[in-house]
Amino acid sequence: MARRSTPLARLLPRLRPHRGALAVAGLCLILSGSVALAFPQIVRRMLDAAFISGNSSSLNRIALTLLGMFAVQAMLNFTQVYLLTSTAERIIAKLRRDLFESLIHLSPGFFTDSRVGELTSRLSADTAVLQTVLSTNLSEFARQSLLLVGGIVLLTLTHPALTTTTLAVVPVVVGASVLFGRMLRKASSGVQDRVAEAMGTADEAFSQIRTVQSFTREETEIARYSSHISEVISAALKRARIRAGFFGVLTFFGFGSVVVVLWQGGRMVLAGTLTAGALVSFLLYAIYVAGAIGSLASLFGAYQEAVGAAKRVFELLETRPVVQNPAAPKFLPSPVRAALELHDVGFRYADSLPEVIQHVSLSIAPGEVVALVGPSGAGKTTIASLIPRFWDVTSGSITLDGTDIRELDLRDLRGAIGIVPQEPALFSGTVRENIAFVGRRAGEAGFSD
Repeated sequence: MARRSTPLARLLPRLRPHRGALAVAGLCLILSGSVALAFPQIVRRMLDAAFISGNSSSLNRIALTLLGMFAVQAMLNFTQVYLLTSTAERIIAKLRRDLFESLIHLSPGFFTDSRVGELTSRLSADTAVLQTVLSTNLSEFARQSLLLVGGIVLLTLTHPALTTTTLAVVPVVVGASVLFGRMLRKASSGVQDRVAEAMGTADEAFSQIRTVQSFTREETEIARYSSHISEVISAALKRARIRAGFFGVLTFFGFGSVVVVLWQGGRMVLAGTLTAGALVSFLLYAIYVAGAIGSLASLFGAYQEAVGAAKRVFELLETRPVVQNPAAPKFLPSPVRAALELHDVGFRYADSLPEVIQHVSLSIAPGEVVALVGPSGAGKTTIASLIPRFWDVTSGSITLDGTDIRELDLRDLRGAIGIVPQEPALFSGTVRENIAFVGRRAGEAGFSD
């Protein structure tokens, strides 16, 4: 049985078109990390030249070499950060477009069951988390991994006994990372869920603002939104406590190991078995290793946050519309005669719900005007919504010009139907753009440049 890939692993195919930029960024990162790893060795030579040989010219030369190395490192860091950030922007922009495209093609029933505010939160907040992973966390993970491996190797070459002291803290940090990482993932998902709920409440209030104000329910809606915000704060504070505890543990054990190394190495310098330059270079490598372990542990926490965001984004991307275009669609004849027939139509909104329409048969000839009359809830709007296939009939069939509408191309079917909603809908933009929403020709009618 094939193992299902993790949510973040499903971002990998989106990285492939940017392999060139990522490769250059990776090369810059390796070269920059190599400069950082060479720094303690050069410092060692500087100190030994100053305190042992007393050679000032050698000291000056080494200092100039360091300045040149740092200038090169600065250029490498600029290139690497720019390439990763710009690539992440492009990847996330495409992900947002794909997510929006996927959502906008879903059936109206999906939006009936979902809160639009939550969907927009997923479209913005969750993708922003993934953007941070690609633009910052990925680079930092690679950098700290390089410093960790390189630092351990050079520590071992410098002094194996002190290396053992330095690495004694690793099991503690790894265990803390796993424990706090799981807690942080759960807490972060809770924060994101609460934010999405608050967004949903705000969206409902704004979209129904006339109803809210007509019944003077402003204070009620404020209270609802405030309640959700309070839940966000509670969840965020819980996450903050976990994160703070995590960093406290990492700080103590990370820098505690450096103190032990400094104490042990100082005794070796006093005993004459280690030079001051060698001790300082070892301490720098120890700080590299301790810092890398702490950074990787915190990145593990960020990874746990991103997993939840990626899971929600890809769940939406994989959602398929209930009403789908047929595999081999048919097209309406031109011109459309508009002979419409409903044959013993039945419909329910969900399998667990009763039918709201039963055994409805209706025939409308081309050019005939028919009005459906009945009390609110009788099913007039539902029948009208079945014709453009916003939902599909549960039983029976609907034909247009003799063809079952489920066999017709969706765009062709809906393009042949004109709809005037009960409530006017205006999009942001000019009057011309709103009129042109139904089609280019409609937008051109009645306007002259």
